[in-house]
Amino acid sequence: WRPIVRMRMHHGRYAKMLRCLNPWKTWVAKMKRAKKLLGKILVGALRLNFTSWSAYVKKVKEDREEVARKALKRFIMRREFAVFNSWYSYVERKKKIITMMKRAIGNPAF
Repeated sequence: WRPIVRMRMHHGRYAKMLRCLNPWKTWVAKMKRAKKLLGKILVGALRLNFTSWSAYVKKVKEDREEVARKALKRFIMRREFAVFNSWYSYVERKKKIITMMKRAIGNPAF
């Protein structure tokens, strides 16, 4: 095939067209090499993008976990505060009852 093309390049009916074909073939080969090189570069860029994306996802997960921890802590503190309030109101009621009993009995030592 190649010898026929070379022979026709110089002597055949399509000599001009075949002379134009040779630079085109070298250009296509060069573009294929460039595409291959660009593909390798893009794979490196994709790897870099993936690592930055995975770091971003880790940060988002950590932030969500922190928000959940804070919400749980608020919930627990709210419950503790409610228990403390009920205990405090119980103590205040007991103090009032004891004060009223002291007045009713009239004995300050009670």
